[in-house]
Amino acid sequence: HFGRAFNAQAMPGSWLSTANYMERQAFSAKDCIIVMDDFRPNDGMGGLSMHQKAETFIRGVGNVAGRGRLNADASAKKTYHSRGLVISTGEDAPQGESLRARMALVEMTRHDMDLRCLSISQADRDSGALVEAMSGYIQWLAPQMDELRTTLRGRHLAILDEYNQSIKSLRTPFVCAYLFVAFELFC
Repeated sequence: HFGRAFNAQAMPGSWLSTANYMERQAFSAKDCIIVMDDFRPNDGMGGLSMHQKAETFIRGVGNVAGRGRLNADASAKKTYHSRGLVISTGEDAPQGESLRARMALVEMTRHDMDLRCLSISQADRDSGALVEAMSGYIQWLAPQMDELRTTLRGRHLAILDEYNQSIKSLRTPFVCAYLFVAFELFC
């Protein structure tokens, strides 16, 4: 939906990037999806540091908070917080209950995917049909954003209340409700 160039060999973000770079990418992807590809902490490239990076990055995304920094003269640098939706791929999940509560984890195997449907979607990407669909969605969405902000906030709170009845985490219902509202609106 965001361009023909984005495919399995060309993801916009990577867990091999520095935490600062990832933070800036998540800030720049305002109102968009950004994929951070290939979380693999046990591949011999410093597993502990990748988990530390995940701790910093995912906590910042989940809290919608950037890390404050200072210049040499003690003046504040610009703070970058995530303004879009981060999707991560990987062979493992970050550690820690609190961190996982800030995510919606989806575990998949090759057998969970309908390869025929995937091929159709890839052909739609290559032909530009998915970009065209996203363009139409944005053109529909843009003129009503001010009205939708109020409507969607109310819908999010209603769904959040439903999730809070069944999920005993403070963060997970918040994430699930946002995803549900966005999916409902897109449909």
